[in-house]
Amino acid sequence: MNDKKILFIVGELNFATTAIEKNLIEAGFTVTTIDATVEDVEKNKDKGDIFLYYLSSYLKSMLRTLEVVAEICEEKHKTLALVGEPIGLNAAKENTKSGIIDMVYKRPLDIRELVSDMNRFANAHSDLAAQKLILLVDDDPDFLKMAGGWFRDFARVDVASSGEQAIDYLLDYKPDLILLE
Repeated sequence: MNDKKILFIVGELNFATTAIEKNLIEAGFTVTTIDATVEDVEKNKDKGDIFLYYLSSYLKSMLRTLEVVAEICEEKHKTLALVGEPIGLNAAKENTKSGIIDMVYKRPLDIRELVSDMNRFANAHSDLAAQKLILLVDDDPDFLKMAGGWFRDFARVDVASSGEQAIDYLLDYKPDLILLE
């Protein structure tokens, strides 16, 4: 089973996107290439631990899709990498919460660098998946932050600030331990 899975989000297929996809497949990745629409992203969000978004020149539609992609990446602990022209990359950074975008690649692109980075991200996801998962549930954000710090060195820690959030979380994840305060 291949653990190296990339969701490749593209606005328009062209020579560059085809070359990126080909190089990633040759490097052993399973690549799911989708259209840069909110609907396609929602439908395919579980097909990769790495989201590689090849930004289009249509800023307004790109930013709406990016907003959804960023939410998914933050919520589901996925890596987000962007490829684009400087103006699109700047707009993406300005309209995305700090720390969500893991890597940015300006065009023209060094494909060897991109593949090397994607391998590094895939390895990090593999290491993360091997750790135990703890869900902390409490309505006190200070306690969640403090308690989360106790476990982060040896486990993945997710938090929920209410019982409802915890139930929603459990629909998608199966933690090894649930701590309720």
